Amino acid sequence: MLQRCRFLLLVLTCTSTLPVLECGAVERLLTVSGDVEFPEYSTRIGGQGSTAIYTMDPEKAWVIQEAEYQLALGSDTFKFMLRPYKNKYAGTDVHTEEGPPHSEPVHSLVDRAKNVESFRKILDMPFRYTMIWAFPVAGLNNDQTGIYTGKAAGINLGDGYSKAEAKVEYRELYDFTRYLIEKYQNTGRSFLIGNWEGDWVLLADQEHLPQNKGKENKRAFEPSQEKIEAMRAWFANRQKAIEDARNSLPDAKGVHVYHYVEVNHFENAMDDIPDNGDARLVNAVLPNIKVDAVSYSAWNGTNQTKELPGRLHKHLQFIEDHAQFTGEWPFEKAVFVGEYGRKKGAETTKCINAAASWGCPFTLYWCIIPNYPTNNHYMVEKDGSLTESYMAHHEALAKIVCQRDVYRLFLGKNPTEKELNVLLANFQNTEVSSVLAAAINSPEFVARISDSDFVAALLVQLLVDQGESKQLLGTFLNKITTGELSRFQVLLELMDSDEFKTAVNDREFSAWICTRVLNNEDPASRESVLSSLSSTARSQVWKSALNSPGFGSAILKARFQNTQADYKDWIYENSTSDTVYQHFSVDFRGILK
Repeated sequence: MLQRCRFLLLVLTCTSTLPVLECGAVERLLTVSGDVEFPEYSTRIGGQGSTAIYTMDPEKAWVIQEAEYQLALGSDTFKFMLRPYKNKYAGTDVHTEEGPPHSEPVHSLVDRAKNVESFRKILDMPFRYTMIWAFPVAGLNNDQTGIYTGKAAGINLGDGYSKAEAKVEYRELYDFTRYLIEKYQNTGRSFLIGNWEGDWVLLADQEHLPQNKGKENKRAFEPSQEKIEAMRAWFANRQKAIEDARNSLPDAKGVHVYHYVEVNHFENAMDDIPDNGDARLVNAVLPNIKVDAVSYSAWNGTNQTKELPGRLHKHLQFIEDHAQFTGEWPFEKAVFVGEYGRKKGAETTKCINAAASWGCPFTLYWCIIPNYPTNNHYMVEKDGSLTESYMAHHEALAKIVCQRDVYRLFLGKNPTEKELNVLLANFQNTEVSSVLAAAINSPEFVARISDSDFVAALLVQLLVDQGESKQLLGTFLNKITTGELSRFQVLLELMDSDEFKTAVNDREFSAWICTRVLNNEDPASRESVLSSLSSTARSQVWKSALNSPGFGSAILKARFQNTQADYKDWIYENSTSDTVYQHFSVDFRGILK
């Protein structure tokens, strides 16, 4: 049976020489109802803000500007550090995360989240996944390199992890987790609390040990058993604080908080070379504790792009084989890429491909704005222009959202993790029109809509005269039945048919391409499309529109129900809205000549 639901067509104001698309109630004949709600869906790839050396707007804290660029990019994932930090390379016009002075005191992570304007705004921003480097505020020293030396937040793991230190950290993380759950319940959002590159913390302050004498590179250091035990206790305490907090609010719905450990340097442990730094987090700490997830700061795994994907896969698998997980993580894989960075767009693309083909639930690029002068892997130039890596992410994200919307419309579901991995593993060579074709030709869609109903619905949507429809229905149904044409090929042939050209003239078709498919109101663009129809088939013009960067941008803009000034009011679109329907459905009902 054909599924039916009513939707309102967009009113478009055009010049007198252009066709007007009229408001009119029509029925969706081939897609799911517009009121069907789908589960939350992650777009997987994103970036992070880190102590920027410049900003485009001196009135804003740098971390806010980086987050805003990330939203504009189309990502639903962002990582930042919940701690004030002034980059020594930054100019005087660059605000720290704190931005304007806060009026309330800051004695804890909760205070910082509530009382510091920029942090409060970041947490309100509509990222589905917000990743946070979080360390306790109490006893915070003024050493800005704390996270690099193991003395983060006044905790010196070099001399062990005392009960007093553990108590302070437990309380702050426990309270912060409860704060996030209570404030953001029913938003569908997730928060991931973790650390920065834990192997550097493990190896800090170990140069005095006998086994490290004469070793100039700390990458070859062997940590003491006492330091290993301190790291185990540290991560176990952080995990317990977050677990206990979320278990204390069993009735809270629509929000999640997870704990992750980040590892970064363990190749020595994989090489089995004696006295070369065998003990690392991955093999000396992770097997002895349970965590929700593990982040890999994957510079070692991705810098040799010629060795991808094999090199990264080997590293990710080594982590997975050694870690123990709580089972709370919602994705099939509990290991993700927390950092990587390449200058060239093609190399960034290879890294995204490699992470996806292993099954990474997240792949985070470092960084959005550079954090030191010689950093050549970032997304936004000082003048606001966008780098190759930004554009690579934009293309990938647009195709992720296109696949999601197509699957929701025609198959009534979100893509599986495997289906998304397949797309991301080769997104640069995958066209949106091919994604749509695969869905329309799929057994799942055939099970939803019979061949005869499919062809009949197309004839109605293409405004073919009823007197001609019966003959065309028989002709194209026979071509599908005999295997001469796929369903998508039938759609293309009908789009190029004389019957459709009689129903919808070229000027009307060009208006539809621009306003419905591309959300482009520019009359000059319509004239350009109209001109191309003199030498190019309509079906090809339509496919070219679907595969264009402009289409990707239009799709990404439609991912929120509203985009008011207050970020906390932004709501993700979890249904197939009228706008999404218009993007992907070849439906001309409502056009006036």
